[in-house]
Amino acid sequence: MSGEQAADDVTLSGRVPHPKYILAAVGLASLFVMPAVLSTFHLFVLGSICFMVTFTISWDFFTGSTGYFNFAHMVIVGLAGYSSALLHTELGYGLIISILAATAIAGAFGTIVIAGPTLRLSGIYFAALTFILPVYAKEVVVLFGDITGGLPGYLYISPLGPRLSELVPLNVSGDLLLYYTSVILFTLALAGFVVLSKSQFGSVLRAIRQDELLLSSIGINPTKFKIAGFAITAVVAGFAGSVWTHFLVTLTPATQLSIQNMVDIVIAATIGGIGTIVGPAIGMFLIKFIDQGVVILQNEVIGQPFGIALVEYRRGFTLIVALLFFYVYPSGLYPAIRRQLDKLTSGSGDGQLDRLTSSSGEGED
Repeated sequence: MSGEQAADDVTLSGRVPHPKYILAAVGLASLFVMPAVLSTFHLFVLGSICFMVTFTISWDFFTGSTGYFNFAHMVIVGLAGYSSALLHTELGYGLIISILAATAIAGAFGTIVIAGPTLRLSGIYFAALTFILPVYAKEVVVLFGDITGGLPGYLYISPLGPRLSELVPLNVSGDLLLYYTSVILFTLALAGFVVLSKSQFGSVLRAIRQDELLLSSIGINPTKFKIAGFAITAVVAGFAGSVWTHFLVTLTPATQLSIQNMVDIVIAATIGGIGTIVGPAIGMFLIKFIDQGVVILQNEVIGQPFGIALVEYRRGFTLIVALLFFYVYPSGLYPAIRRQLDKLTSGSGDGQLDRLTSSSGEGED
């Protein structure tokens, strides 16, 4: 192939989007048109899933890049939720101010209390310390039950929907605005973390996973980058967590501090492909759709065959599916999808360009 022909192929590949971008656009567009086909209840469920996906993306940006497993992610989410609810309900601050203040509190806690002391340790010790935090977080909630509501929590806190209706000059219901808030928040988090992962900052975080000592030897302080990366994830998780609390309008340690949610995040990231940002998002949508699919199957299709309540075993179904994906796609679902899409475009310069980009050390997008 002559140089002129190669240049023409590159130009053509620049005009034709890679299939991954087309699929991403279709997926995001489908979320925005769902209100036309789903009931209010199912929109609420889908909106809750979008929040869980946001938590997963923010977790994967730090853990997937650095290799430092953070098991205290939902502690940050829960802290933001409790802070926002207490600031608004108990202290009388405005709802938006409470959410922003809760975000700052969660970000500061994650950076100063968790990241500052623990990220000076090696990976396994960091993981062990963050694994302890969720257990003690529930104990703190119970200990200060007069303020936090204890194990029952707050069965009702101020919803964000009516406040959004006041802020947005459109004749749209608060429930619909809340749903779109969850989708927009997920979209912004996805785009933001993909951009960050492809930046020089993201490259340094990935280099930490490869060889932290080598980074130190060339004059780069890995601890500063680890703390900065953790702070970013804490702020995003804190903001999403505080909004999520006013989306659910309930606040209990079984939800906001759920260890099960932390397990789901790890499973989803592993299914989708840890460190790819997009993969964990796909993984969380997948396991949550399986979870809700079992509920719909029992409630609307088959009932309880032979007196068996399938809903009680839905976590088992999710685990079985996860194990199958681990076996078939050990490196994650999204990298496998990328390879197949690259094969489709291998006849053009686009697949070659993607391989060149991948070999240059940039993260998956």
